[in-house]
Amino acid sequence: MSFSPLDDNFQEKNNIQIIEPASFWHRVLAYIADNTLVNCISLLAGDLKIALCATILYISIELFTGASVGKRMMRLKIDSLENNSVDILDYAKRIGFKYSYFLVALVGIILEDAQIIRFALSFLVTIIVIASLFALRKSRLTLYDEWFKTTVVSTLNKR
Repeated sequence: MSFSPLDDNFQEKNNIQIIEPASFWHRVLAYIADNTLVNCISLLAGDLKIALCATILYISIELFTGASVGKRMMRLKIDSLENNSVDILDYAKRIGFKYSYFLVALVGIILEDAQIIRFALSFLVTIIVIASLFALRKSRLTLYDEWFKTTVVSTLNKR
């Protein structure tokens, strides 16, 4: 049995996946999509405790799969800089830094201290934004990608 290049089975068998560093703007779009989804979930929850639980579950998607919903929409995923498989501890360190502002907000809500929240959040968000802007370099790596030996890659299917 022979296959024609126009045959779907032939195309599926010869599908080539190209992996390259994700562009800064694709990463920004994925971030916007993630924040939009989390905000919608939080608004629909109506209750602060349910919203916090939903946000933690949403963040855990990236922890256990290597890609948030926004990254999946943009066909991005977290990969290792050292050509090793990324384990859950590597994901956890990266995500812990990236979402550290959320943990500070959570502690502030529990302690009911708005002063701590304002100071810590403004400091952490500034650090995270500066670290993220490093992705504008030619390497396309954020500072926390370098720290935790990870990278965000674009996975495109090319026939």
